[in-house]
Amino acid sequence: ANVAAQNNPEKIYLTEEEQFWITEHPTITGSSNVAFAPYDFVNAGEPTGLSIDYLNLLTSKVGLKVEYVNFGSFYETLNMAMEQKIDVIHTLSKSEERQKYFNFSRPYFIDGLALYGRVGSEKINNINDIKDKRIGLVKGQYISTSYLRRYPDLNYVEFDNNRDALRALVSSKIDVYPYEIMPVEYAIA
Repeated sequence: ANVAAQNNPEKIYLTEEEQFWITEHPTITGSSNVAFAPYDFVNAGEPTGLSIDYLNLLTSKVGLKVEYVNFGSFYETLNMAMEQKIDVIHTLSKSEERQKYFNFSRPYFIDGLALYGRVGSEKINNINDIKDKRIGLVKGQYISTSYLRRYPDLNYVEFDNNRDALRALVSSKIDVYPYEIMPVEYAIA
């Protein structure tokens, strides 16, 4: 995944309606995920990561401040956003269901997906190779809902975040973990 940003001093032009809205709402709430590094995580008690930096840069250009909130799990954060208790989830994948609740920008990064297993595990070539495996999923994430919808009869174990799923994989509580490459590679490194 490639992400780039630069501080460009050019003026941002907003409509009168947009300017009025910002005047009336100078602070917005943004999601904070403690375990989605390198995009979104907590360091020394402060939200940080590529997505946090990107959102902070965007909001600073239009005169907004962001108050970051965390509800303990991605699933709970997603529910709070659907209830309009969060203004922005900056690391949310687009789906038909989610479009009922949210407006989406163009993606500012695209990550690949991989199936992770322990060293020495048999290679996975197709869906039949994981039928007898325990599959770790992060509750509420797009990858998870896709697997649950497409393959409802597989053996799933749900987790609140990527870190907990990786710990379960290492400790043999699950056999396979389908997830985005960058957060897993970051955690491994």
